[in-house]
Amino acid sequence: MLTTVHGSVRARSVVLASNGYTPEHLHACVRGTTLPVLSHIIVTRPMTAAEKNASAFRSSHVLTDTRNLLYYWRRLPDDRILFGGRGLVSDDPRGHARQRDFLLAELKAKLPALRDITVEHDWWGWVCLTADFLPHIHHAADDPSVHYALGYQGSGVAYGLYAGKLLAGVIAGDPGANPAPPVATPLPRFPLAAFRRVGQRAMYQWYRWRDNRD
Repeated sequence: MLTTVHGSVRARSVVLASNGYTPEHLHACVRGTTLPVLSHIIVTRPMTAAEKNASAFRSSHVLTDTRNLLYYWRRLPDDRILFGGRGLVSDDPRGHARQRDFLLAELKAKLPALRDITVEHDWWGWVCLTADFLPHIHHAADDPSVHYALGYQGSGVAYGLYAGKLLAGVIAGDPGANPAPPVATPLPRFPLAAFRRVGQRAMYQWYRWRDNRD
């Protein structure tokens, strides 16, 4: 029996597949096991022909750097630039505009020829980290009818589809669908889970120092 504020439903299997949006109180099997972190993306106005030539930004491949707090970017078909990186530590509406401007400044630092480029769209959302930086497809220790697929480390668009297919096969009893270890192991809990945000802030400061030094 699955009970919600709007009613109840009976099911042989229940799947927790909310990734970075999974609330701590949803089920004991996910409590203290994930660290939702914000990712932020900006999209610029289209580059002019002169900007495109001056920056030599012609490739449409996805690019990334090797920073600890890395950035990723690509040229879109209409010559806009999609540029993304870490977001705020907490979902503070007052800070998102500053984060948008920060990402724009970082883009201009990488491509100085785009000093006059502006942002037309930006958005942010939660991605899900786990203590071992691996996704996990498993079930609750005390109830094998409660399954979960969580922890895509920011690659959920691709891996979430694959995990869903594997999990559907597991529930349907398909022996060929069983995910391999270590993915097919229980979610590990974070040490001192109540202080995860404190640790996140500290690691952001440390990584920023390392990135600036290197």
